[in-house]
Amino acid sequence: MGDSPGVGSAPLVGRDRELATLHDAVRRCAEGKPQTALVTGEAGIGKTRLIEEFRASTTGAVLAGGCVPVVGEALPFGPIAQAIRDFVRQSDGPAPALPPDLARLLPADHDRPQARAGSSALDAPVSASAQVRLFEAVLAFLAELGRGGQVTLMIEDLHWADRSTLDLVGFLARNLRAEPVLLVLTLRSDDVGPDTAFRTWLAELERLASVDRMRLSRLTPDATTRLLTGLLGAPPTAAQVDLIYQRAAGNPLFTEHLVGLADDPEAPPPPTLRGLLGSRVSVLGEPTRRALRVASVLGRVVDLDLLAAVAGESEATVEEALREAVDRHVMEPRTGGDYGFRHPLFREVVYADLLPGERRRLHAAAAEALARLDDGATYAVVGEVARHWQAAGDVGRAFDSAVAAGLAAEAVYAFADADEHLARAVALARQLPEGAFVPLDVDRVELLAHSAQAAHLAGHGDRAVAAVRAALPMAADPARQAQLLEREGAYRFNTGEFAEAEAAYQAALDRVEGQPSTPTRARVYAGLGMLAMASTRLAAAAAACRQAIDIAAAVGEVREEGRALNALGVVTAYGGDFESGIAYLRRSLAIAVQIDDPDDLGAAYIDLTHVLCLAGEFDEAAEVGRAGIDELSRVGLVRQDGSFLQGNVAESLIKSGRWAEAATLLADASASRPQGLRVHPLLVQCARLALATGDLAEAAGWIKQGTALASDGGVPDAWRREMLEADAELALWRRQPERAADLVDEGLELVECGDEQRFAGPLVALGLRAAADAAEDARARRAARAEAVAVDHGLALAERARRLDPDPLDPDRAWCPDGPALALTAQAELARLESRADARRWDLAADAWARIGRPLPEAYARWREADATVRADRGTERGLVAVRRAHELATGLGAAGLAGEVVELARWYRIDLTGADVEAATDVEAAAGSTGPEAEEAAPAAIVEMGLTPRELEVLAGLAAGQTNRELADSLFISVKTASVHVSNILRKLDVDGRAEAARVAYRLGLDRGS
Repeated sequence: MGDSPGVGSAPLVGRDRELATLHDAVRRCAEGKPQTALVTGEAGIGKTRLIEEFRASTTGAVLAGGCVPVVGEALPFGPIAQAIRDFVRQSDGPAPALPPDLARLLPADHDRPQARAGSSALDAPVSASAQVRLFEAVLAFLAELGRGGQVTLMIEDLHWADRSTLDLVGFLARNLRAEPVLLVLTLRSDDVGPDTAFRTWLAELERLASVDRMRLSRLTPDATTRLLTGLLGAPPTAAQVDLIYQRAAGNPLFTEHLVGLADDPEAPPPPTLRGLLGSRVSVLGEPTRRALRVASVLGRVVDLDLLAAVAGESEATVEEALREAVDRHVMEPRTGGDYGFRHPLFREVVYADLLPGERRRLHAAAAEALARLDDGATYAVVGEVARHWQAAGDVGRAFDSAVAAGLAAEAVYAFADADEHLARAVALARQLPEGAFVPLDVDRVELLAHSAQAAHLAGHGDRAVAAVRAALPMAADPARQAQLLEREGAYRFNTGEFAEAEAAYQAALDRVEGQPSTPTRARVYAGLGMLAMASTRLAAAAAACRQAIDIAAAVGEVREEGRALNALGVVTAYGGDFESGIAYLRRSLAIAVQIDDPDDLGAAYIDLTHVLCLAGEFDEAAEVGRAGIDELSRVGLVRQDGSFLQGNVAESLIKSGRWAEAATLLADASASRPQGLRVHPLLVQCARLALATGDLAEAAGWIKQGTALASDGGVPDAWRREMLEADAELALWRRQPERAADLVDEGLELVECGDEQRFAGPLVALGLRAAADAAEDARARRAARAEAVAVDHGLALAERARRLDPDPLDPDRAWCPDGPALALTAQAELARLESRADARRWDLAADAWARIGRPLPEAYARWREADATVRADRGTERGLVAVRRAHELATGLGAAGLAGEVVELARWYRIDLTGADVEAATDVEAAAGSTGPEAEEAAPAAIVEMGLTPRELEVLAGLAAGQTNRELADSLFISVKTASVHVSNILRKLDVDGRAEAARVAYRLGLDRGS
């Protein structure tokens, strides 16, 4: 089959719309809306041709890499490393500076990874944050390039990508915010299986709003004509178009390679595209086909010297053999003197045609040549060598190289690939005799430990534990067994298996009982301390932490000392000694800064701000938290741990009344779109801020998200308790006291066990508020049985609370600064429940809140104080002052819902708020001034049942709005005397002793501005 002279210079046809879409994506990136273009289609459809055309016509920095299989598997971070390496090499002027973590992907001058003393997996920290920092480094590099203009990152053939690369691509797609960065990804749609991990990953990516999927379709007959014109150099005949279009079915690559048959309609076409390409290879000379067979085994764009080394020929001989393949457009020269197949299908066709023995021999030769030629032994080459020995069937060398590749992948944070290599090494080890097992000074136990660590970091906790358990019988030394058990405890702790983690830690201590202090003992006690802290077992946590601190100091384990100090600081504060707890946490932070450990920095800042907020040191908590956010940004963990710290800062700002700052912080934090459980702290604070400002609809949305997240499991009880508190408060503002009571009961069930009881105060106060609201509603309806039920429930809740330790109703037994104020508030709610309007109790509660700088609960207490005061001292100066003070506090804060309640109270008792509430009053007037049949239709059933006539309902609505008899008469077009008679009838039917009480009944039963 001959070649047409035009083959290889095919024009781009039929892709105008797709090209315009890519350029439109660039425009949106320039507007601060990063995009991801996903170009999909069958093999040969023109994905590469499209992005080459786009690359030639776009401006700015372009980084391009491709995913290429090696022996059927991908290289970790291969396309990213290629894209950055080529960009740096080709940059004009000084090469862009690479962040240290990112430079790991280009370790050409690094030594081969070795298992060194001190690098044992049994001593390694259990953290996957290193990979996050690498991802952040890539993101920061792209963002820095974006300062100079448009940046495009192209990654081809994503269907061959390794898991680490896919994780990185997904991270970039989710976390690019306003950078002018366009991701262009291509994948072969006919190579994506229906039930694969890649299919799941792809579905998650496509759900992102910034992702635009372009499915390239086959060419139309008109587009085929234009393509053939470009290939032939002249317009084809109609017969040529018909013949080729029938055979190629609109596939551009098929069309291109069928040009040689255009004038021979009798020649039988190959049945498939692979068959067509195979037939093009088969006509090449034997030296050329031999060189192609070697290239197919190498499986990537190859250096000429490597190709020659594997072929056993000189470079000149191999290059001459490749000339025919280049002329016939099977191979093509690349930048830097490399060669590559013109289309991946050519490689697949050639590789599939190898005989088994030939394939093994070539893979062995490739492994030897790679190891010999690559002096730097980069992680990618180490992994490639391992796969070649695996394909060659040499168990011993495959084992050695798999271990080396696993350690190398660990070094560049390619945890999924490290897991894959080391798991393969473990499997191969079973085929080796005991005496042959000495790779890189790593014995069987150490290999299993490394495999466990890699599995854990790759997210396979069950396999990590299984590997550790498999290693235990092989470790004869009790000290080494203790190390393995400590690893098991750490893995189980990180996956939430607290009981199993504690059992592993205790078993580790049993192995080294009576032995001198060791780093393992320090780690075990630190783990036990963290475990007990997570379960709020204060005494056990404190004892374990003190043991860990003493041992760590004795053996120089500074990191474990810092971790134990962190846990000890939290539990000491929970015990009521905030001064000592904060001091411990400051020491923990100093150690984290000293050793510059990112994970420990995050934990120290998070726990220190949490305790400072509990201690009422709100300004300091916010200051320290903002410094911590900057530090987490520096070390690349702000997306991983930042939401916890941002939540703590927001909580401090909300509690201290700095709501505008809190809103800005939460908006910025939410814009980073934290994933999974990391969003929960922000959801809680967003809900609290919305409740404070009176935006109930927004609060409901945040609470719904938090509740849905908790329903998936894995959320600590403390987080669930906080969301239940917010949900209960929402129900109270929506006048749903029964629902609030149910939520409080659910929350108390979470805290009644162990030391979590100390956090019951807010729930108890909300529960008593709900009972008091329900009782007042029942009194308004004159429903004695419902009132008795509400009172009984409230009294039972109070008794339940008094059995807790500490008693949240006893201000003298409070363990934290807001405890006395919470207890006084709960006592005042209890009095309201029993129909004892006690202004003095509310005054005491308000003063207690004011002393600790909590303006919102202070304003709430002042509202309740004002309500009790005007009911007891109607028409007095004292009541006037109380209402105005409550209104001033609520409006000054911006607590719209609370301010509205005070406005209603002022209306009932005709208290002038000096015009401060003119806008709110106008809204209330408009709602309350409704007349006609609508009033009867909207009236609650409880009021209708009291026998009020339609006209009396209209008058009652006016009373709820605070109208006088003259104002009622004018609005309803009746006489003042008639209005007076209606008012008297209403007071008698509702069984109340004044206009204000009638208005109160109407409000409690829903005949208000919301009717």
